[in-house]
Amino acid sequence: MFARRGRPANIPKSGSSHRGSSYKSMIHPEGDKIPGWKTCLAPSLLVATVTFLCFLPSLGNGFVYYDDYGCLLDNSLVLDPSWQSLVRIFTEFYISNYQPIVLVAFRFFYAIFGLDAFIFHVLPLLLHTANACLLFYILIRMGIKPWTALISGLVFSIHPLRVEGISWVYAGFNYTICSFFFLAAVLAYLIDLKEGMVGFRRGWTISVLYCLAVLSKPAAIVLPFALLMLDFLLKRPPSSMLLKEKIPLFILATIFLWIGIMAQQSGGATAVGGEFLMWERPVVALKALAYYIVKTVWPVELSVLVPYPTRQELLLIMSYGDVLLLLTICVSCVLTVGRTRLPLFVMGWYIICIFPALRLVPLGHSLVGDRYTYLPAIGLSIGIGLMLDAFKNLKQRRIWFVVLAATLIWFGRLSWKQSKVWRNDLSLWQHTASVVPDSVLAHTHLGSAYAMAGRLEEAKAEFQIVRKLGPDLHYADFGFGKVCGQAGDFQKAVEHFEHVVRLDPTHKEAYIWLGIAYCGLEDWGNANRVFQKAIRLGGDVPEQFLQEVLCHVKANLCPSGNESHNTGHWRQFPIQK
Repeated sequence: MFARRGRPANIPKSGSSHRGSSYKSMIHPEGDKIPGWKTCLAPSLLVATVTFLCFLPSLGNGFVYYDDYGCLLDNSLVLDPSWQSLVRIFTEFYISNYQPIVLVAFRFFYAIFGLDAFIFHVLPLLLHTANACLLFYILIRMGIKPWTALISGLVFSIHPLRVEGISWVYAGFNYTICSFFFLAAVLAYLIDLKEGMVGFRRGWTISVLYCLAVLSKPAAIVLPFALLMLDFLLKRPPSSMLLKEKIPLFILATIFLWIGIMAQQSGGATAVGGEFLMWERPVVALKALAYYIVKTVWPVELSVLVPYPTRQELLLIMSYGDVLLLLTICVSCVLTVGRTRLPLFVMGWYIICIFPALRLVPLGHSLVGDRYTYLPAIGLSIGIGLMLDAFKNLKQRRIWFVVLAATLIWFGRLSWKQSKVWRNDLSLWQHTASVVPDSVLAHTHLGSAYAMAGRLEEAKAEFQIVRKLGPDLHYADFGFGKVCGQAGDFQKAVEHFEHVVRLDPTHKEAYIWLGIAYCGLEDWGNANRVFQKAIRLGGDVPEQFLQEVLCHVKANLCPSGNESHNTGHWRQFPIQK
């Protein structure tokens, strides 16, 4: 990519008698001419309009506690206007991630508009619309006709799997910003190839766009490998030149990979990986990949939470049906290479881009996430466009256009409906609990949402379900404790939180809530004791409760006003914020 400016030997000059005179002619031998902007204007505007309208309900959504609060509303790096916090964004990891571009975007919009949910939903939707247009022009650069590019572009942009990456503020900023730079880098690469040169200036352009993409979301680290798949599709002859072009990208990828691993380890995000044996992890990853493929074809009953399979489920013979399905698809793609490279390109691009999300090292509590399909779906859209253009029979092409048009109407309806799921915490977790009724976490979140809404009886009913589903887990008691405290029954709240810390002595949030419950009982000694435990575990005790406890403890330890007599006792309660 930083090679001497000029036309590489493996791309013949335009006008040569060689069949592959340019990258486009490797796909469409009939010519190199790319449609002008006037020809592309109407279909590109239609792509933007349809995309925007399909996700319009998301503009009425609010924030959800599922990461929006931790990453935005309660994030001091965003809310603090000082230069020191801005420096920390670029020098520190936050919640097991390193995404400074997203945090800077959060900070910028907060400084101008405050915490207005409407504004924070507008930007992801506008960026997704821009991404749809970028993909449209990528398809045009691939030699696909404008109205065919319209259809295949919409398959990407209005698919229901895009909803999570748009209607959820945190994921929306992550994936739309990251994908904007990712798609811009792909477009720059195709323009470079069309000009028949891989020069120094263009190399810097792609490298800068790559850095911005990865600093927005580490998932973009796969760009160099995705470009190699494009080379394969465009029939660029295998040579050392293909790798030399991308050496700067591979160097950057190595650096970003190291940073990503450090970020995950800093927050303990990889600790859950110990739950699976080494031989089980590939099976878990393959089950995740099979889920993505099935939902791409049949995107119904989508959920923000899909539990990991249990070890017993992995041992069942039927669980290996996913493996058989994937092997069949892969073998079919390989066997078609002699006739067309398209199926292998689509499968290769998809696996490369989804690979970081396949849970070979299990992270979090969900096996999959709809948002992870954002970048992989780009290759599928390219494949559909090239397939439609390859049909010479007009009748056959019209049949496919009708089928895809009907599919797009269905996708648009599903996306419109799914966007409303993210309206608030109640709607999100009511939907999730209906899709995965056996999920402890889904019912736990739903119970908490009911409690926040003041619907305490419904919250208790959900936590009863949690207790039945996970009798040996702490989730039910933690939820019951918060509900009892909210109802003013602090003694019951103490009993539930004490049970939680017996089950999990490292649960710092339980210690904080237990201390608050003791404050409700005016038991200042025990409140101080559990607050100290929470602080030692790294918990952030609310200042208002901490100061009240300190005042009462100090008064009780110094009844005569002679503080020097009780200095030793006071030092037993060091407060380190």
